[in-house]
Parts: sequence; C-alpha cells; structure tokens
Amino acid sequence: WKGNEDIPAIFLTDTGYLRHSEKDWFSRGPDDPIELTTDRLQFLKKTTDVITAVIRDMAGTREECRDPVAESPSGFQTGLKLSGELTMGPSMRSTYELHISSFTSSGIVMATLSNSSWTADFTGRYDGDTHLLML
Repeated sequence: WKGNEDIPAIFLTDTGYLRHSEKDWFSRGPDDPIELTTDRLQFLKKTTDVITAVIRDMAGTREECRDPVAESPSGFQTGLKLSGELTMGPSMRSTYELHISSFTSSGIVMATLSNSSWTADFTGRYDGDTHLLML
C-alpha cells in the first residue's frame, strides 16, 4: 500500500485480458455455456489452494484451527463462574462476576457480567488458537 507499508495486501486477478488463448471471454454473455473439464476443475482447485495458503500465511494462521472445546479452560462447558475485584482508587472498589452460561463446539459463548448494581449479557467467541475470550 502506498502510504502505509505495514498493512499487508494481496492483489488477485484472473489476468483474462492477457490470455485470449482459448476463447474471447469478453465477448461472451454471462449465460454462455462453459465446458467444465477435469483439467479446468483441477486448475481451479490448484488456484484456490494457492490463494488460500497465501492469505493464511499473510494472516499468520495455521491450516487447521484448534478445537475450541478441547482448548477451553476447565469449567467452560459446565458453566464457569469467575469473580474478581476491580479497584479504581482508594474508595472505588467493586466486585464483578463473570458467568459462562453456554459454550458451543464452534466456540460461541453466552456470558453474563455483573456487579452489585448492574448485569449485562454478552455473546462472544472463545478462540482455541489464542486462548482469548472475546465478548
């Protein structure tokens, strides 16, 4: 990117205007039949695999995600309850409670955060790769 080289980018194109080797694709209508052959499907698969691998590499992810359930802290599946105290100054001390009420195999979490004066319900996701709960 011009102006910010810290943001990775990828430009994808079919480069159709450079080929013209089989048919004049630009003069064909959208409903024109295209012959699907094993070779064309293999080419599409290889192209898709390469693009997916490049994007994963740029994003810093692995090919397979970790199972959120297997990677979750003990108690997540059974209704984990956590409590803690937040001190904002000598006279500002509050106790909070976080209760995980549901946790699905895809990592979706339903949670309630509360203190003595309010309660808030959240829907979020537990990431098995980073071990972060995002509400």
